[in-house]
Amino acid sequence: MIDQALHGLRVQIAQQQVRINELRAAPPSRQEIEARLAPHLKTEEAAFRAYAGNAMIGMDVTAPLRLRVGPNGTVNLLPLMALLLGSNVLAKALLTCLDGSVSRNAPSAAEVAASLEDAESHLLGLERAEEAEVCRLESLGQQVVRRPDARPEVVLAIPDELGEPT
Repeated sequence: MIDQALHGLRVQIAQQQVRINELRAAPPSRQEIEARLAPHLKTEEAAFRAYAGNAMIGMDVTAPLRLRVGPNGTVNLLPLMALLLGSNVLAKALLTCLDGSVSRNAPSAAEVAASLEDAESHLLGLERAEEAEVCRLESLGQQVVRRPDARPEVVLAIPDELGEPT
């Protein structure tokens, strides 16, 4: 027979662990993608412009249009498209791919970090309460199996740190 208080804590711990995993896997916000995309495209455009210019100086005017296949079998069209369309136009076109995606209304990295910190703090509180309940049940002579993923620093904490009376 499992203690209801212990069971309730374990349910809350599992829910909090799911929330933490979701926060860690949260997509970047549209603004963060846009902030990373624009400088990257400008760099690609500048590098390809220099490559194309050097090739044409060497009288190989078709070199910029011959695309190299990468080691994984892909062709990177980004530099050529950035040169032909301009990095700003290309960025705008690429960002339309985010319309309707999960990233459109995603929280910022700072918001995710704050939520993650709160969730981890709440989880620690739940784990401490669980360990205090385990210790209480053991003191009553009940055998209690700890969760396999119970954190050692919580299990090995001195009773004062768990919120137990000394």
